[in-house]
Amino acid sequence: MAKIKMFYHGKSFDNLLNVIEVSRPSISREYDTVQKGKSETLTEYSDKLQEITVTAWIRRKPHSNDKSVEQLRDELLFYLTQENNDKRLIFSDRPDRYYNAKFSGQIELEYINSNDAKTEITFSCEDGYAHAIEPKIFKITENEDEERIFRIVNNGTAPARVTFDLQATRDVDSFALITGNDEDEDGQVLQIGDEDDPEITEQEPTTMLWKGKVNSKQENNWQDNIATPNYFSQSDNNDKKSRVQGSINWSQSDGVRARDFGGWNDGDTGFWHGPSITRFTRQGVQDFILYTRFNFRVSPLWLKGKKRLEQGGILEFNVRDNDDNLICGVHFRDNDNKKEVVWLQVYLADVKVWDGKVPKAELMKDKRFAGGLTIQRNGNKFYIEIIKNRNKKQQWKKTLSRYNEAAAKLEATRVDYWFAQYGGRKPLAMDVTHSNFKILNSEDEADIPNHLLEDDEVLIDGNEGEIHINGAKRPEYFTVGSEFIEVPPGETDIYLVDDGAMTGTASIEEVFI
Repeated sequence: MAKIKMFYHGKSFDNLLNVIEVSRPSISREYDTVQKGKSETLTEYSDKLQEITVTAWIRRKPHSNDKSVEQLRDELLFYLTQENNDKRLIFSDRPDRYYNAKFSGQIELEYINSNDAKTEITFSCEDGYAHAIEPKIFKITENEDEERIFRIVNNGTAPARVTFDLQATRDVDSFALITGNDEDEDGQVLQIGDEDDPEITEQEPTTMLWKGKVNSKQENNWQDNIATPNYFSQSDNNDKKSRVQGSINWSQSDGVRARDFGGWNDGDTGFWHGPSITRFTRQGVQDFILYTRFNFRVSPLWLKGKKRLEQGGILEFNVRDNDDNLICGVHFRDNDNKKEVVWLQVYLADVKVWDGKVPKAELMKDKRFAGGLTIQRNGNKFYIEIIKNRNKKQQWKKTLSRYNEAAAKLEATRVDYWFAQYGGRKPLAMDVTHSNFKILNSEDEADIPNHLLEDDEVLIDGNEGEIHINGAKRPEYFTVGSEFIEVPPGETDIYLVDDGAMTGTASIEEVFI
């Protein structure tokens, strides 16, 4: 019989264990008590695997100065007890499956001799299933009635939650995913977004001034290098004042970024410099929402250590009035050449209302910051939301609610994005990919509809029970009465009711008892 290898949280234990046997027989049967009339009926609910026992040798290498058996056990315990939560447990006899498992109990040694000891390692498996490592992906097809469907084939031995990775090809109020048909009382419905009430004839709660990708197709709507930077723009030393210079690269598909940051000589005093883009609202706007999707610190991941730290940059997002007064400004800044850090600052009028940084634990996950920024004003109340995402899912979120009378008196007439480097330091790669600006016509935030815009990304994570819109958790898009879709073993059709507005895939992670 081939040697069984064990992997826990991505770590192999070959150097510590010789696995003899993996016992996965401990299954609990859960029951649900159902009241029927005056009698009680005990109804079977589900079978769930509770424990996995690994029998193995902890074997010291003979005739060497290697660690003792006790030291090897302590090392094993160190890895197994870090972060007391569920982790992926994989065995090489079923390399296509994993368990959400947690180490439970101690490791007792049964010595055979001074170099060998036998032990049992027990893991609890609360969700009760083995999960397929590779998800099965399904595309949109049409049935014989020309209805758009996902035809899901579940070859597991238990029901599986469905995840949908979709994108809007045009603006759409809402869409639905439905199993079964009109006569199927057990059918499931998952609806995203708010339907408009055709009987309401009052003014729309919002007016969209612009939306969508910032690319070469939109270049004529923006103006280059007329922005006013906020950071270090008021320096008493003219040699240190931030400057707008350089040129913009307008990509056809990947957003807008700096082509170059302008001239700088080695003899110059250090200052921030780089190009900008500006768009005007064409009218003074009181209450608004500015939403921007962007990437900051997107240098290649192979650029590590000192070479990465040599880079620096600022990405500014500013809303100003007709007299160039700042209403609200946010910037992301990396100017530390000794450690990984991204600083964040938020301004209302001339007042810095927040000065912080991205938590190091979040930044070190991928060294990048891809995400979205929302700046919203209702009267004298400002709401700022900063989202860091990865693989279309929210990783980190920071929100601020502040009141500022001075900023509230100013009417927004323009939006500036500024890309800058410091002195002669190597610049960071950074870009703005999407920009939406809408006027709020209602003082009640509850009136703002949860609609989707063209190019919006919708990730419905069935396993986690989460909805992410453009990489941000948005439970408010989940229509009341909806449920995450679960498919039994076998074939299931899921109808996509969207008038052709959505594209994308569905996937399942098959589970096995």
